[in-house]
Amino acid sequence: MGKELIEEFNRPSMGETLYYAQILPRVGIYNLCDIKVCTLYDTYFAGMDTMDKRRYVFNYSEINQTIFENRLEALETIKEAEENKPIVSDEIYYEED
Repeated sequence: MGKELIEEFNRPSMGETLYYAQILPRVGIYNLCDIKVCTLYDTYFAGMDTMDKRRYVFNYSEINQTIFENRLEALETIKEAEENKPIVSDEIYYEED
């Protein structure tokens, strides 16, 4: 397949619902967002979260890495990232008497 055909195949369409695996391991955020595609450009696209109405901008290269058409794939990616999360702090939590 040519590069043009691969790029065309990966492009979402307007109004399509995609799933964003929001993984920010340094701050301990592992979320799944339902994104509705609102705007398409040559190298990127914009979508709006259906729950909190935030807009996100994504490169087409992020499809099948953090953006998925299948909700189950996104959940599996988040679960795997959460299981392998780095230790962020070396603080020891204890209770005072």
